Amino acid sequence: MKTKNVTLAAVLLAGFLLFNSNQIFAQEQKGPKGKCEQTCMKEQDNPGKSCMNIPDLTPDQQKKIDDLKIKFRKEMLQLNLKSKEAQARLKTLETGENVKLSEIDATIDEITALQNQKMKIRARHKQDIRNLLNEKQRIYFDTQCTSEHKERN
Repeated sequence: MKTKNVTLAAVLLAGFLLFNSNQIFAQEQKGPKGKCEQTCMKEQDNPGKSCMNIPDLTPDQQKKIDDLKIKFRKEMLQLNLKSKEAQARLKTLETGENVKLSEIDATIDEITALQNQKMKIRARHKQDIRNLLNEKQRIYFDTQCTSEHKERN
């Protein structure tokens, strides 16, 4: 009886350790990219976030950048919501009983058109920010953030 209790305890302990070891390895990894992702563009739809670390921003530059970020976020919010709606509709069309390829194709065209708009808005936003910066600030902006962003896409 005592042996069974010890064996049961050992099995439970081993199971517990195995379960928790998976949780430990599932944690987010921080690597060399982690620094720029934290300080620059953590999400691809937020390129203006990098402005928080640009050296020597004047109060006027910061205000203009903040205004640009608000405008950018409003535009992206609408496009992201439309894109999510279209993605959900595509999934519904693809998994329905009577699949119509013409509807699937039209929805895919809608999604890619939205992605196209988002890319153009992102590019315009980055250029708007760059136009507010002096040469030293532009170099920082271009090297610390946009190169990292391009690698992730």
